[in-house]
Amino acid sequence: MYHPHLDDDDLVKISNIENNFIYTYGYFSIFYSKRKLLSLYKEYANLDYESQNKKYTLLEETREEHYPVLENKNGTFVYGSYIYLLFKEIESLNKNNYFYIESTFLEEEDLIKVINLYNDGFNKGFNDQLLLELKNINNNTGSSFLYLKPEILKESK
Repeated sequence: MYHPHLDDDDLVKISNIENNFIYTYGYFSIFYSKRKLLSLYKEYANLDYESQNKKYTLLEETREEHYPVLENKNGTFVYGSYIYLLFKEIESLNKNNYFYIESTFLEEEDLIKVINLYNDGFNKGFNDQLLLELKNINNNTGSSFLYLKPEILKESK
């Protein structure tokens, strides 16, 4: 299976590492702080709302995307603005991995549908019809940087 801009061997090499967890679906954590940032903001702004174990979204002034945020006893977690989705790529990966679905911010009913579609993929193949059904659950999906060439070094002008 060919993916433009994706080094054909990278994902396959990663999937061959023993005891590997491959993130396949869900909001991807992009920031963590041990500090309870929502509680600190609530105190600073003298607001009255429950900050612990409640799901909120952040909106930056310069962006349109909403970023889910969760605070619990361990600190504050900020997630990407869309659901990361790895599905058809699984066909070319070593199946002796743990394929991870992040359930935070997913309704239980939708989570069960997602799990069933991934199970169908493992049993029947990761085809376009299953992918369409998966996107019909929530179409706010993306593949992050999976298909982008890395730009580690930039030439200075």
